[in-house]
Amino acid sequence: MLLVVNKVDNLPRDEGYLEFWSLGMGPPTPVSALSGKGSGDLLDLVLTNLPNSSDLASQEDIIRVAVVGKPNVGKSSFVNRLIGEERAVVSEVAGTTRDPVDSEFRYHGRDLVFVDTAGLRRKTRVKDSIEYYSALRTDRVIYSAHVCVLLVDASEDELHAQDVKIAEKAWGAGRGLVLIANKWDLVEKDTMTSVQWKKKVRERIPFLQWVPIIFTSAQTGQRVRRCLDTILSVNDERSRRIETHEVNEVLEKLVRRQPPPHHRGRAVKVKYGTQASVRPPVFALFANFPKAIPEHYIRYLNNGFRNSWSFTGTPIRLRIRSGKDDE
Repeated sequence: MLLVVNKVDNLPRDEGYLEFWSLGMGPPTPVSALSGKGSGDLLDLVLTNLPNSSDLASQEDIIRVAVVGKPNVGKSSFVNRLIGEERAVVSEVAGTTRDPVDSEFRYHGRDLVFVDTAGLRRKTRVKDSIEYYSALRTDRVIYSAHVCVLLVDASEDELHAQDVKIAEKAWGAGRGLVLIANKWDLVEKDTMTSVQWKKKVRERIPFLQWVPIIFTSAQTGQRVRRCLDTILSVNDERSRRIETHEVNEVLEKLVRRQPPPHHRGRAVKVKYGTQASVRPPVFALFANFPKAIPEHYIRYLNNGFRNSWSFTGTPIRLRIRSGKDDE
């Protein structure tokens, strides 16, 4: 990542850009888009920092895992316990982690990079510029991750509003998602506590019915290592591809069981489908009146696909397109 400061028009006399060192994002590079000053130096830096082709090939196999959550839920302790090293600062003070911290790890022959991020607060509680830019970088980490591990405090009565927003942000970005109910050792429980806890959070956030939930304690290490297998599984589900003939077999059964509602007295036909892409899985379905298909019917098809192939921990997208024949 390069930090570029624009509108430095009086190079080399103007040294005001040096104040941007305080952001903690590395050395600032001054440029002037108006005059073109500094553009040559910037281009040299870009070329120097570009990875070579072999690096790009190896990076494609690395699973990037963003560890996210509101402040003081134990993200740093979780990462440290997971990889067995004190890589992240642990403190009772909320918000100790300001910058994303990368921790490389190899498990079952696969390379993972865990990124411990600053806790995401409500915007009204972001008090200083450092915390503001930390939150921005955390957002960027979510969008660059393959799987997001959302840590919540299981000892609290219910999910915090910020937990909900973070889950929605990761899911909406098409990232894999694993929900970790941390501090489980602090919860008074019986045989039904975990079942009731899952039911409660899934009633509040319906898409969590497709998301694995693991009850852990970063303090004691309870079930922390189990998270690794779940992360790998979710990443594989996110990259999963379904054969076209399987898609159409399931689609035909769903449409036969419940046809789409008519449009202005004419039958709406969902003719065929195929998986268009992965990460996340996207299915293209072709219909004669694509814009006439209501959201509730798309949800019906989505749930039908889920029941057939699960796609645990990953969102799936259905795109309705116009077929060749509109009749």
